[in-house]
Amino acid sequence: MKIEHDNSGEIPLEKEEQLTVITDFPTSMLLPSYQYEQTQILVLLNNYFDGLYHADASTLAKIFHPDASYINTMEHEYTCLSLKEYLTVITHRQSPAERNEPRDENVVNIELQSESMAFVKLTMQMIGREYLDYLTLIKTENCWRIIAKVFSYQTIQRGKF
Repeated sequence: MKIEHDNSGEIPLEKEEQLTVITDFPTSMLLPSYQYEQTQILVLLNNYFDGLYHADASTLAKIFHPDASYINTMEHEYTCLSLKEYLTVITHRQSPAERNEPRDENVVNIELQSESMAFVKLTMQMIGREYLDYLTLIKTENCWRIIAKVFSYQTIQRGKF
């Protein structure tokens, strides 16, 4: 997902991309700041996808909170890593870009709970797996950061010829 801005301030999404924004707070908060917050979160997600696709720990370090947790929920593979441990894994991984894998990323929904907390559900395919990620974001120092990444995946079965 690439995010481009035009003069209207709207973020054009491809026809096949679907973005659901769920809000559970007063409509008085849905004024211009709401669109600004949504835009900032989409920019963060674009950097998230880029950082993972290129295995770029530097990019990911900028969008994760220093206290972030990385949690793999797969049975027999449960893992809970600190940000430092997670970035080490990223650094030692061959990137999907180096493997010439196509990009397949989708933001399923963004749930903005308050001016300082949001939840994101997304899917992506890479490294022979289809991932389902749930990201918890917090806004600190006027900037959105990922405080928790909880995910599972399924191995992509390639057809036999």
